[in-house]
Amino acid sequence: MIEEKDYLDLTEPLMVDTYLRVKIGNNFIHYGVPRERKDGTLRCYGDLYKHFTQRKGFRFAIGSILIGETPTHWEGKNNYFYFSTKDTPYLSFKETQVFTTPKRK
Repeated sequence: MIEEKDYLDLTEPLMVDTYLRVKIGNNFIHYGVPRERKDGTLRCYGDLYKHFTQRKGFRFAIGSILIGETPTHWEGKNNYFYFSTKDTPYLSFKETQVFTTPKRK
């Protein structure tokens, strides 16, 4: 049985502040992505999709709920969307433990 994907509208704003893990080449790069930009506008799924799919070596990205941030670390929990070079963002719920990742300098 083939699972039908629930694709997100690229013009819709992010549901929550997002912890984004992006696979570029053989490396994962981690980002804390606030739902609201500094100018007060909301960031959309299409913004992330366009930005990352245009990067050389991009393979896929997994968005989780950003539950905390310090000057040195991000904390995330529970995956909620996914996109790749072959798929626009779609809902992909997976309950996870809390994970903490150091910010790169």
